[in-house]
Amino acid sequence: MTRIPVIPLSLLACTLMVLAAPAAAQPDARDAARESWAAMSPEERAELREAMQARRAEARERWAAMTPEEREEVREARQSRRAEAHERWAAMTPEEREELRAAMRVRREEARARWDALEPEEREALRQQMRERRADRPRGPRREGEPPARSEPRSPRGSGR
Repeated sequence: MTRIPVIPLSLLACTLMVLAAPAAAQPDARDAARESWAAMSPEERAELREAMQARRAEARERWAAMTPEEREEVREARQSRRAEAHERWAAMTPEEREELRAAMRVRREEARARWDALEPEEREALRQQMRERRADRPRGPRREGEPPARSEPRSPRGSGR
C-alpha cells in the first residue's frame, strides 16, 4: 500500500491557486497590473474600483437568478478544476514541488521587502485602507442563495493582525 504524503493545507491551497491560475495571472502580469495601478490618479483608481464592484454585484445577481441545477453545474465545474490542479500537484516530482515552494518563498520575501521599505505613514495608510475594506464586508450569516463574498475570510485567524 502506498502512503500519500501529508501536505499542509495552506501550502496546498496556495499551490493549487498558482497551478490553476491562467497564464495571464502569472507574476509578470500581476507586476504590470500593480505598476499600472500605481500610475493611475486617485480618481482613475476610484473609477476602476467602482467598475470592479459593479461587476461583482452583477455576478452576485446572476448567481441569485440561477436555478439550483445551474448552481450545481457551476459548483461541479469549479470542483473539477480544483481536482485537476490537485492531480497536477500529485504528478509533480519532488524537485518540481521544491521549485514551486522556492518561488512562493521568493514572492513572500519580496512582499516583505516592499513592506519594510515603506515609510510609517504609508504603512498606516495601507492599514487604514484594509480596515475600510473589511468594514464593507457583509457580517453575519448569508441570505439563502447568496454566494459567499470573495473577500470573506474563511477562518477567524485572518482578522486582527
